[in-house]
Amino acid sequence: LVIDTDKNLDYDKQLLIDNNRLIIASYHGHNDSLIKAQAELAEKIIIAHDTDEASILATMNTREYLEAKNQPNTPEIIVRILYFENISKAKRAG
Repeated sequence: LVIDTDKNLDYDKQLLIDNNRLIIASYHGHNDSLIKAQAELAEKIIIAHDTDEASILATMNTREYLEAKNQPNTPEIIVRILYFENISKAKRAG
């Protein structure tokens, strides 16, 4: 399952949508996409936005969402960070 904030569709994204594998998120800080995707059931969640700020905010939002679910097994969150100086911030975000 892919959650993307980019509404510009190419052939690959359209194939994912057609097979119910792509959710277009309104904003990386909202829970609606996590709820729709049932993120708490995932094994891993990969966050890879175009900026570190967006990735860190999405990480914080995802972590908060997962903690509220009180599941015994929570998904591992993997985040792409582009700049070395932001790694510690991402780690603090979860």
